[in-house]
Amino acid sequence: MLKRAEYYCSRLIVRQKEYKKIQRVHSIWLMQEYANRKEGVANHYSMKEECLGNRRKEKAENYGMMHIFMLYPKGKYDAKDTSFQNLMNVLFKNEHSVEEKLEILRKQFGIKVTETMEEEVEEMSHICMYYEQVGEKRGMQIGKILTQTANVERLMKKQLSMQEAFELLGIEKDMQEKIIKRITNDEKATNEIKH
Repeated sequence: MLKRAEYYCSRLIVRQKEYKKIQRVHSIWLMQEYANRKEGVANHYSMKEECLGNRRKEKAENYGMMHIFMLYPKGKYDAKDTSFQNLMNVLFKNEHSVEEKLEILRKQFGIKVTETMEEEVEEMSHICMYYEQVGEKRGMQIGKILTQTANVERLMKKQLSMQEAFELLGIEKDMQEKIIKRITNDEKATNEIKH
């Protein structure tokens, strides 16, 4: 994911090539699904100067044009925790209604909530809900592809052709294409390992 973040930041910098002064790019990645060992991690990545020969300091404004923040919110909201990570949890997870989030911001974090902030919290909640639903739908689609691929491979081991397996299982055309890609990619990877 970090390589992808660097790639997107690089693209944003390149798009500024026509401007007289290139602006710094700040990219914040809020990671909702991750391994447990990353829970509560908040990392910042940027270019740093390291003098390897004669010491000469470059002006900081001449380098370090991209700043990447990778945030992994804590698994569950903690009513006593006032850390930045817990704040991210409140804002970007759908454990609370918009009204509850605003109340938590006021009482637990001591944030003076303006009308603009109320609107932004509501908008963020809708965005988070959308991505949760998209993630669930994507997960279900991937699960279906994996299951159907396994079924096709099982039938092929019993000497059926791939097309015969598709017909027997009643698999639709668009799903067939995904399964073919998956099987041929697996075969390529297996051949590469053998050679």
